[in-house]
Amino acid sequence: MYGSKYQWVIPGWYQGNWWEQANSTNCTTKKLLMAMEGYISVDFEPLSTKQTRGVSGRTPQEYEAEYNRRRLQKGLESSKFHGFAYDGIWVIAKTLTRVMAILRQKGHKKIQDYDYTNKELGEIVLDVMNETNFLGVTGQVMFRNGERMGTIRFNQFQVSDWQE
Repeated sequence: MYGSKYQWVIPGWYQGNWWEQANSTNCTTKKLLMAMEGYISVDFEPLSTKQTRGVSGRTPQEYEAEYNRRRLQKGLESSKFHGFAYDGIWVIAKTLTRVMAILRQKGHKKIQDYDYTNKELGEIVLDVMNETNFLGVTGQVMFRNGERMGTIRFNQFQVSDWQE
């Protein structure tokens, strides 16, 4: 199924030239390239391209340089999710700080006195997370109905080359 009547949309997280490793098919690379012509890949943007300082006081580029320096010192491979993990820690810190302030305002006990089954605390945490809105290394960090909003990248493969 390929040609002008078909449009393939596939995940964009495959390695570069992934079709050359597609050895589970009888198709030649040339045939695969012909079938792939015009396909659209969809992926998330791993780091913001804006050169703006965010909640951490760093630009995404400064953060990435520090991340790469530290992982190379330790001999670790890179993960495309590292920026989301970093921003996720900021979400947790900001959420817990706000939840503790709300509990103090309400005259309730400390957060340490609650357990994970407390429905009131769970609702407060969810409400606070849904109010989250800051600039992180991955871009604007916010949630809608408990889902993280983010930037999606679409690329189209044309004439055996990427077009962003």
